[in-house]
Amino acid sequence: MKRVILFLVLGLSISVWAAKEIRINYDSGSTLYAVIRDTSDNDAWDKEANGWETWDDGSIADYNVPLNDRSGDYYEVDFDTDITTAGTYNVGIYLQAGAGPAVSDTLVGSGDIIWDGSAEVTLANLVRSTTPANKLDVSAGGEAGIDWANVGSKTTTVALTNTTVGTVSTLTGHTVQTGDSYAIVNNGTYGNSALNTDIDAILADSNELQTDWSNGGRLDLLLDATLADTAELQAALSGWLSDLDDIKGNTGLSR
Repeated sequence: MKRVILFLVLGLSISVWAAKEIRINYDSGSTLYAVIRDTSDNDAWDKEANGWETWDDGSIADYNVPLNDRSGDYYEVDFDTDITTAGTYNVGIYLQAGAGPAVSDTLVGSGDIIWDGSAEVTLANLVRSTTPANKLDVSAGGEAGIDWANVGSKTTTVALTNTTVGTVSTLTGHTVQTGDSYAIVNNGTYGNSALNTDIDAILADSNELQTDWSNGGRLDLLLDATLADTAELQAALSGWLSDLDDIKGNTGLSR
């Protein structure tokens, strides 16, 4: 009875790692079993029906999860992995007095298990600092990893004042930057603003030339007229040369 009183005072020695989530130190040779309750509605886990049900004293035999006696006053059993809903569950461990579980059996310890649907949630698998003295450390000496997919309010605007951002793989949008460096690059004789003005002027001139040189454009018509005048001059010169040859033939002169 001393051992029973000890566990009632100190509570159940329950903790979790890879399986064997429920464990307790108690006199070897005893028959211990666990009962799992859902703290959200007080339902009991019926391992026979593989589901939750409202507590019924007459169904205590369906609720019991026998613990394994590993000798040396040590008992353990896996938390039921058929429980796939995340939540906080209470585990009570009872000393079986008779041939089977009974509501009159003595509670020797209890504790809560935080279950993620497949495993216990413990300090070992929570976000924590690798430096014991720090509550949360994101420095080079003891980072706490951050899964961006699980970060809340990712779309909330955050001011990154005095923060240097390294290489950005994909930028889907931005607000025009301001500041001294931006002003120097943007203004001045060879700044972005001046270059933009010059480029716009060049593009305007280029567009005008393209229009002028297009078929029927101003420069195209001038060139066509020049070619026509040149052809007329060539024809006239040919006639003059013919007349000159005739005059030479009639006068006996040679070129």
